[in-house]
Amino acid sequence: MKKLTMLTSVLALAACGGGGGGGGATSVGVPSAAVTVPDGFGRVVTTAAANSNANVTSMRSEVIVSSATNTPLSRSASTTVGGVTFTSYELDDIKLYAADSSNTANGYLNIGMDDEGRIEKITMNVGGVGAPVARVGETNQFNAPIFEYVPDGDDQAVFRVVDTGQDMAALNALATQNNLSGGHWNRVDEVMNVVTLGADIDGAGTKLQYADFGHFNPVYKEKLVGLTGKSGDTWSAGETKTHTDEQVNDELAAEDYQLFAGGYAISGTTLKDSLDPVKGASYKGTAIGRVYTHIGGDTTPGADLLAQYGITSGDGHDIAKAFTTKEATMTIDADGKQTLFMPFNTNSDTTDKFYDVTLVKNANGTMDTPVFDGTPTDSQYALHGAEEHVVQSTFNPGYYGVNTASEAAGTARMYSEQDLGGGFEREYELQAAWGMKKN
Repeated sequence: MKKLTMLTSVLALAACGGGGGGGGATSVGVPSAAVTVPDGFGRVVTTAAANSNANVTSMRSEVIVSSATNTPLSRSASTTVGGVTFTSYELDDIKLYAADSSNTANGYLNIGMDDEGRIEKITMNVGGVGAPVARVGETNQFNAPIFEYVPDGDDQAVFRVVDTGQDMAALNALATQNNLSGGHWNRVDEVMNVVTLGADIDGAGTKLQYADFGHFNPVYKEKLVGLTGKSGDTWSAGETKTHTDEQVNDELAAEDYQLFAGGYAISGTTLKDSLDPVKGASYKGTAIGRVYTHIGGDTTPGADLLAQYGITSGDGHDIAKAFTTKEATMTIDADGKQTLFMPFNTNSDTTDKFYDVTLVKNANGTMDTPVFDGTPTDSQYALHGAEEHVVQSTFNPGYYGVNTASEAAGTARMYSEQDLGGGFEREYELQAAWGMKKN
């Protein structure tokens, strides 16, 4: 975010073309030759950068608001002002919150831009600390070597940092500095596709401008597990895991997604996590739901046990699948209760059906028990009692725009663990994300 005070008595902000790229660009633009803009008036996003950014997100690359009007200015705007403070917000100011975080502060993506406003990297933040992953060309793919700190006996990183040439002593010092213990360092050559869904939320090309949502699926080309030391540029580790290019592509195509959502929530000239929900408002658009289920134990689960949960394939005990619907709605009643309806069964975008899922957040902030209606096409993705063994349930609706909450986006998650007896346990996780326009 940049605050820019215009000291000239008269300043005309004139259009000079461009926007392109499916609405990805949206800044004040290059002023006309007759107008002098003081040095430091933010970063004018070029048309080329905006077109490039549209390959990653449909959101505006930049939103500028003035203290005089509190309205967004775009390339097509023209106004005359004097002594007015402008505030410029750009894609690298916003957070795209991950659905699997226990709260919105714990996990999110940050977009990084170059001097022309082109997206050049993305940072995955865990616990407020992240490692930037470089963008691959003009695509929506990102790749970089990173270090991750993982608790022993677990596979979930609690700290991540980009590889800038650190040695083992530097990593150990970093662990001490951040109070990390009881774990180990991995070095991961990571690649991920960041897929956003805000470019068409109704099947008719309606785009989100202030919010976005979607999924990412980080996979590794090489992972050195349990680093022990470094000689020259070569690391030694307890275990080395590698994936071929074919395996990387297969994993990127798999639906074991992590979901996210976020955007610009600008009130006056202040950027917030979310605008306040408007009582009586309703929204409609697309929702995505990703279900994951796993049956495991000290030994490999037998066919009889798997069959009880609709699983017939030998490797089907660890599976994930995504469902989408363009008929999702969010309504806020007169009391402020927010109700999200995602009809993955009655209005699934494909022949594969899940459940119609209803989530409710009451005006006092409490969450009702999620409601699941219908029968999934494939029994292996069904609840099978998972809703009775919930460990965590979150519902994080957000509202975006400038002063008016013109768009809605957010995430939700339900995670359960069910003891099946005989040393076996079933994990079941549903993540959801959505993006909608106000009716």
